[in-house]
Amino acid sequence: MADVKERHEMIKVQKEDLTLKTSGQQNQIPLHSLYSRNESRTTCNGHDIAIGKPINSTTQIGGDEYNKHVNSAVILYNMGLIHQERSNHAKASELFTMALQVLSQTCNPLLTALILYSSAHALYEAGEHQRAVNNLSESVQIYSTATDVTDEDDTSSTPQSLDSIELNLASALSLLGRIQYEVQDYDSAIELCQGVLLKRHSVLGANHIDTAAACYNLALVLAEAGCDELTQDSICLMERSLHLFKVYAHASDCGIVSLSSIVNVLQTLGGIYVGIESFTDATQCVKNALQIACHILSDYPSEPTKIIQVADL
Repeated sequence: MADVKERHEMIKVQKEDLTLKTSGQQNQIPLHSLYSRNESRTTCNGHDIAIGKPINSTTQIGGDEYNKHVNSAVILYNMGLIHQERSNHAKASELFTMALQVLSQTCNPLLTALILYSSAHALYEAGEHQRAVNNLSESVQIYSTATDVTDEDDTSSTPQSLDSIELNLASALSLLGRIQYEVQDYDSAIELCQGVLLKRHSVLGANHIDTAAACYNLALVLAEAGCDELTQDSICLMERSLHLFKVYAHASDCGIVSLSSIVNVLQTLGGIYVGIESFTDATQCVKNALQIACHILSDYPSEPTKIIQVADL
């Protein structure tokens, strides 16, 4: 009897912990994801720009407190997160898959969508892009349905919960757009990135760091699409994201992440200027990026990945 009670308390703590992880993150320092230029060897490799962290969610582990399916899914999901943090993506994917197998969508669709997203991230990191796309598509469908329901039934949700679902949807679209970008399906990537920017701008505002990341990603995809008529739009979005990253770097204490983002934007913007033969602007971008990269090396000498970044410049 004591063992049963102890196990119940353990599950209760795990469920409360998951709820905190998935419902309260909007008040913490936001994590964003920048796409990387296809030809660069200093891609966003996870050391600098955090991607695929548990996305903001209003998922609540409601219903029957003793529901064994939800309990099992929560435990498997938490175990998967641990392996994901340790970059053991194959094991994380296996645990997320097991969680999905025991969790019916009718039980908790938002929790299902969250696990689908985390599973897709693990699969993406493991190089299984098609399976990641399948999971992301299902996650997007669930979140889209949830936003439609909350729009129609204002009594069933609060504006905050709707905003959180919209941000979750944007995160899933962003990873899906990244995959389409990497396989050079630029038309699909542009459409997805436009959706991400629209949602983040609507919920977070024009000056938020995650909106800046969405601006950059859309700008990069537009530039890589190779259409001359899109180049100016790309430059405007890139300069907008650069401004926001600079403002954020001055206002926050997560220096290396913000400074690395600025370097990435300057490198990419410089490459775009080279493409249109605006060499003066390109040279200035590279000089600024080199100055910041050297500053990073000075302040963070234990970061070997930064040495490669400076070498690229």
